[in-house]
Amino acid sequence: VTERVMNKAITSPTGMDSNTFVVPHNAEIGLTGLRVVLRDNGQSEPCTNFGSGETEDYLAEIRYEPCSGPATSGIVEGDTSMCVGYDYVVYDTTYERRKSEINRTWQVSADNTLWFNAPNSINKDTLMRIFTGQPLYYRLRTDCVPTTDTTYSAPMLVNAKAGYKCYCFSQAVGGKLLDTSDIGAYSLAGYINNDGGAHLMNLKATHKRQDHTDESPILIDVDSMYEIKVFQTMRNNLHGDAKVTIFMDFNNNHQYDIPDERVYTGYTAVGNFTLIDYLNVPKTTILNTPTGMRVILNNDLAPNVPSDEACGTYTSGETEDYIVKFIQPFPASVNEIAGINNLSIYPNPATNGKFRLEFNGTRNVEKVEIIVLDVMGRKLKEISFQNNGNQFGTDIDLGNETKGVYFVEVKAGADKRVERVVLR
Repeated sequence: VTERVMNKAITSPTGMDSNTFVVPHNAEIGLTGLRVVLRDNGQSEPCTNFGSGETEDYLAEIRYEPCSGPATSGIVEGDTSMCVGYDYVVYDTTYERRKSEINRTWQVSADNTLWFNAPNSINKDTLMRIFTGQPLYYRLRTDCVPTTDTTYSAPMLVNAKAGYKCYCFSQAVGGKLLDTSDIGAYSLAGYINNDGGAHLMNLKATHKRQDHTDESPILIDVDSMYEIKVFQTMRNNLHGDAKVTIFMDFNNNHQYDIPDERVYTGYTAVGNFTLIDYLNVPKTTILNTPTGMRVILNNDLAPNVPSDEACGTYTSGETEDYIVKFIQPFPASVNEIAGINNLSIYPNPATNGKFRLEFNGTRNVEKVEIIVLDVMGRKLKEISFQNNGNQFGTDIDLGNETKGVYFVEVKAGADKRVERVVLR
């Protein structure tokens, strides 16, 4: 009944008649069917046989009224900072929708001055591109055909992400049909990222990678133990086991050194799809400097590079990238408050492996212990000195060690300091 727009007996001597009708506001826009039924006797129905008359079928296009002037181009949104090699999305869903005869075209520019039409972008809400390292501006051009009026959205810049936030390429590449597993939630050190949803039949479980590196760094105390939680979600209704691997760049060398910076590996199961475990943070880390943390969930449980070495592509799962900052925890008591003043190491960097260590104490120091460790926490040298007074100085020779970053731990009574030295 709601789709019968005319039901009338023709009594005019000319054999013609007419009627008007209103297209409802909730009618679907686009091509649809239109049927005209004429019969001599009886009630006309759209789907029935009858003796005398005719049925004619047409296609009708339901659309909004044509535009009559400049149309709203909307606002461009999407990813604004990217690492090289990753795909990104820009979109505009706020343009004028209730007018017809409007053409929309995406435009791209390298300098926000000279613009080009993006290929295969006409009347599309979304563009997906691969970031090559070249910053680009995007905008949406809107043309009202009847009046030839043209408007543009405000440009949006997709820029290169700060270098310290970009590590080796890692993501799932299976697509919606093959990539059926995701990290639904992850928590560490008071930080919680929760996408929500059930473990199974979660239609959002198709992320290839999620980038959280533009968020504030997660603060982590060195020489501490932390609880981690990883919740696995799946698109289908059948559980599939997955490997979860976590990496932290302790020495801030912009890569995940294996095996020392692979801090956790665990496996989900049908009765254990929320992993709850613990990881240890060593004391030999670069302090107060933003550095990388990567979480990979991979449905391939076998030994493989993407899960075990933090780099590469895999079929089903997800990579999530974060920024963390390692900090020295507050002393637990007054006796642990550092009393070493003006600790200096020079030259630093040390070009021949030799450097001088000096400090003043806030009180007399009778014994000084010096321990030299590499970035993985391995003890390379341990020296003890008897001292008289509150001043101390000594020369240290690491000429036999390879070039790189080392840590010098100085203990003077109950006081302790750790400083970094670079050998070149």
